[in-house]
Amino acid sequence: MSLDNFLYSSSAEDLDYPNIRPTLDLNFIRNQKVPPFVNVTRNSQTTYVDKFGILRTADINQPVFEWDPITGKCLGARIWGAVTNLFLQSNSIGVSPWGTNNAGSVTYTSNAALSPAGVVNAGRITATADFAGPNQFTSVTSGTTYTASFFIKAVTSGSLDELQMELFGYQLRIKISTQVFFQVNVNFTAYGVINYGNGWYRLYASAAAPSTGSSAYSLYAYQSAL
Repeated sequence: MSLDNFLYSSSAEDLDYPNIRPTLDLNFIRNQKVPPFVNVTRNSQTTYVDKFGILRTADINQPVFEWDPITGKCLGARIWGAVTNLFLQSNSIGVSPWGTNNAGSVTYTSNAALSPAGVVNAGRITATADFAGPNQFTSVTSGTTYTASFFIKAVTSGSLDELQMELFGYQLRIKISTQVFFQVNVNFTAYGVINYGNGWYRLYASAAAPSTGSSAYSLYAYQSAL
């Protein structure tokens, strides 16, 4: 624990705090290092934000230190339980098994813009009808909570920069330019948006699957480009 801007003066009324160093001091925020006696185990790659606000990919068993993408402040070491990305081609919207929920009303452009990873590999979704966009089906188990997340950026802001997310048939909408949610289904147990800078936001929503089987995750753009 560190105390910043703490003024301390000695007096008879002071509490008797110990003056010995702790046996184990894991101050990841200050050091951004893992001691040699600590083992890090992770069976797959993962993404994280580095101190420059860029989305990076960590290799298997590589320690991950999170940084706030806006303030640049270190948030400490990431310690997660096991998670699995159920979406295939998650960085290639428009490529199978991604489909379209309104055939003929959506076009996909790959490598259309600078992504949060700092490279030009963001795909563009252009909808020519109200609330048309990509979807993908995946197998789920009844009663299990799943979280869907997506990086979004409006090409232009204005009256049409709205996005609708659908998970298990539950829907919520967000106006990207203001990050305001509306028409949120009561079955979502959590939802929100995280600012990654340069117009990029990470939208997420969690809900328990109502049944076991194949279920769709969909995004709907309101006659706009994302």
